[in-house]
Amino acid sequence: IARIKSQIPHTVRLIAVSKTVAVSDIMTAYNAGQRLFGENKVQELLNKRELLPGDIEWHLIGHLQTNKVKYVVPFISMIHSVDSYRLLSAINKDAAKAGRPIAFCILKISVSVVLWEWLPSLMTGKKSERNSPVFTVISLI
Repeated sequence: IARIKSQIPHTVRLIAVSKTVAVSDIMTAYNAGQRLFGENKVQELLNKRELLPGDIEWHLIGHLQTNKVKYVVPFISMIHSVDSYRLLSAINKDAAKAGRPIAFCILKISVSVVLWEWLPSLMTGKKSERNSPVFTVISLI
């Protein structure tokens, strides 16, 4: 881990993906200085979090269902897989309940759908409808 970190710019953060990895192996990486871990399943993340040191920064890298948002928002550092406005709204709502600012999220946007909707309106000069993919993307940004 130290060798890898020495080879990347200081502005780049290394996420150790811990999915399907035993707690003992995660502790080996932790003892070598790794503090940022990514997990893809909420239940596995919650189980590992209970068994590992509290200074680990957790990222959720897998799909997140809206009914599981409340379990991760109180502590998660970043959610890498926000694929709907509904999910983003749930994250924001549960973050407010937990007294946290909204968790950092990476939005997953289907560019082909957005372009398919946007190109005709660009060519005709017509504005996109309020419920169109383009309007949704613009309102999120």
